[in-house]
Amino acid sequence: MRFHLALSELDVVSVSIAGAALALAIGSFVVSSVLAARAAGAAERSAASSETSASAAERSATASERSASATEESARVAAAVRYREDTPDFRLAPMAPRTGTLPIEVTMLSGPRLRIRRWDYIREVSLPIDNHGASEVKLGYEFRVDPPGELIKNVSFVIYVDCEEFAVSALVRIILECEEIADEGRRWPFVGETTWDSP
Repeated sequence: MRFHLALSELDVVSVSIAGAALALAIGSFVVSSVLAARAAGAAERSAASSETSASAAERSATASERSASATEESARVAAAVRYREDTPDFRLAPMAPRTGTLPIEVTMLSGPRLRIRRWDYIREVSLPIDNHGASEVKLGYEFRVDPPGELIKNVSFVIYVDCEEFAVSALVRIILECEEIADEGRRWPFVGETTWDSP
């Protein structure tokens, strides 16, 4: 009888231990589930935060690109305005012909310090009326690459245009290719016309 009682007590103890183990296992499972759920939630929040950061970075990069593009466009517009404002201008003044040439004084009126890279002209010279009552017109073209030195405002140089000795009038179109004497080396074309009539 005493033996049976001891076995019963042992069974009770075993059941109690098993129950405690089961309760501990259930508790561990619950705790693990809660921790896993929290970890999953944290991971989702981290992923959402990363997406938000990436989206913000993309918006920032796009805004930077737009800003850089706007800055470049502003610089181009400013350069175009400065180029137009700095365009040189010249005055052409023909002088009396001599020994088959018509000297034309070219005076720089405005523009930056520059040099004439090359110049050429087109001329139309009228000769006296002949015995038949007709006036002969001589056309000509000249291209030169022997420009004068540096030019600044109010400085002049002379171009000699071929002109028949007995000419009564001349129309001359002069084309200059101007280059700025600076690091940028900007260039401008200049086209001007002048006329000369015998007194």
